[in-house]
Amino acid sequence: MVSGSFLVLFLSTCGIAIIHTVSGPDHYLPFIALSKSRKWNYITTMAWTLFCGMGHLISSLMIGMLGVLMGWGMHRYKILDDIRGGLSGWLMLFFGVIYLLWAIQNVYRNKSHKHFESDDAGDLFVFEHRHGEVIIPKEKYKVTPWVIFVIFFVSPAEPLIPLFFAPSLQQAYFKLSLLIIGYVCSTLLSMTIMVMIGLYGLQFKSGLFSERYMSVLSACVLLLTGIGMIFFNW
Repeated sequence: MVSGSFLVLFLSTCGIAIIHTVSGPDHYLPFIALSKSRKWNYITTMAWTLFCGMGHLISSLMIGMLGVLMGWGMHRYKILDDIRGGLSGWLMLFFGVIYLLWAIQNVYRNKSHKHFESDDAGDLFVFEHRHGEVIIPKEKYKVTPWVIFVIFFVSPAEPLIPLFFAPSLQQAYFKLSLLIIGYVCSTLLSMTIMVMIGLYGLQFKSGLFSERYMSVLSACVLLLTGIGMIFFNW
């Protein structure tokens, strides 16, 4: 039977997946640009979108397994789970605070990140970029579908660690599987929907989604989840 706390974890996992995807134009703009420049059909575009999305998910789930390993290592300390909200709730809150501070620091420092740009010929390039910069980048590299796959693979989603910790702490492997399925489906569905919208004519303007604040939004989801589990018995 699914408990209220697990439902919160499941919704948080799906929410982080959607925030991570929709607020990051690099999850869909490259596929829209390549599809138009290479005159891909719909099937080819969706195939590359899903393939690269799976690469991103694999690396994300690999880092999420750290939470699983932590849970396996601590499940024997049952007394810790007698604390109000349980150990998993307090760790969720702690991780949310740390991740939020880290995210705010990155916003303040305006940390560089990868940015995609197409030229007049329709070719797609990637380069390091900071928000607000208008200078021409010193180095930029032509993008192919395989380059996008590599970029996605080395860019995992860190907030998965505490989300996977809770069910593994209870050795609830069925619930853990549901979290993984929820994250995978939410990410791939969000990516394909955004690509479809772009292919059908909607122009995504820079700043339409809060790419700069993506990590802050994810941290807030973790923080609220932890607060709810501890103080409101979610």
